[in-house]
Amino acid sequence: MRIRSDFLFTLTLFLVLAFCSLAVVLIGADVYQSTVNAMEENYSSRTALAYVTEKIRQNDREGGVSVENSVLCLTRAYSEASYSTYIYAYDGYLWELTIRGEETYQPGEGQKILEVADFSITQVTDHLYEVFTRIHDQETRVMVSTQCD
Repeated sequence: MRIRSDFLFTLTLFLVLAFCSLAVVLIGADVYQSTVNAMEENYSSRTALAYVTEKIRQNDREGGVSVENSVLCLTRAYSEASYSTYIYAYDGYLWELTIRGEETYQPGEGQKILEVADFSITQVTDHLYEVFTRIHDQETRVMVSTQCD
C-alpha cells in the first residue's frame, strides 16, 4: 500500500508541474503574440506617416504640394514635363500613382504602399498639413510643416 501512495503522490506532483509548465508557456505565447501585433500596428502606422511626411518634404516648393478631398498631390517638373504624384487611400490600402501632369487618375491605379484602415490629409494653413492614419484600432496623427513661400 505504501508503494501506491508514493506513486500517486509522485504522479500527482508530476501532473501539477506539467500543468503549471504548460500554463506558463501558453501565457508567454499569448503575451508574445500581443507584443508582436502591437509592434506591427505601430510600425505600419509610423511607416505610413513617415512616408507621407517625407514625400511632402521632398516636394516642398511653390506649387509642389496640394491637397484635395484627402488626396495628396505632389507636382514636380522633369525635363520640361510636369508630373504629379498622388497619394491616397482606396480599398483598404495607401496608394501612390505618378502620372504626367495633364493626365487624370482613377482610384485603384498605381502601387499599393501599405494596408491602412483609414487615411486622410488636410491642409490646415498654407504651410501646415495634418496627416491621419488608422491601422486596425490604432489612430495616429502628425502635423507636417512646409517652408516654401
